[in-house]
Amino acid sequence: MEYGVGDNSYTMAGKLAGISKLVDDFYINMDNFPEAKKVRSMHSSDLFESKKKLAYFLSGWLGGPKLYAEHYGSINIPAAHQHLSVGVEESNAWLLYP
Repeated sequence: MEYGVGDNSYTMAGKLAGISKLVDDFYINMDNFPEAKKVRSMHSSDLFESKKKLAYFLSGWLGGPKLYAEHYGSINIPAAHQHLSVGVEESNAWLLYP
């Protein structure tokens, strides 16, 4: 199966269930890694909506159903994060892989 073709990437990620597990693990790491403390503080204490939005976004980004657009409308990622102070340190923490 070739990634990036049709919904292959979405399927190989485990569809919405696999993506949701990935997002859950991601936010567990955000809670546990000291390097992510500042970025985690940009989120509310209740991560339900953040997790849902990220999973829905990734669904469409990976070639699956466009759930984010269906539930929230279109997204402009830079504009959506405009109110946050995101620099190199925050970007690196978001992409941290231990």
